[in-house]
Amino acid sequence: MEKGYLILMVDDEQEIVELVKDYLVREGFRVVTAGDGQGALEAARTTNRPTRTSPPLTPDPRALPLRFTIG
Repeated sequence: MEKGYLILMVDDEQEIVELVKDYLVREGFRVVTAGDGQGALEAARTTNRPTRTSPPLTPDPRALPLRFTIG
């Protein structure tokens, strides 16, 4: 069941990425993953851009500009 939503998931812990991605794909979402901010920017440039973003769950203050760059 294709829901048409594309999710860009960014996390540096590959096990978490795979676990969450598997769940989302089973639910019918399309998922693109990246392991860091640079990878997320590249993925956003080469796929349909996300229309909504969630706040970064990281203490790294450099994550905030990325949120606004791809949002």
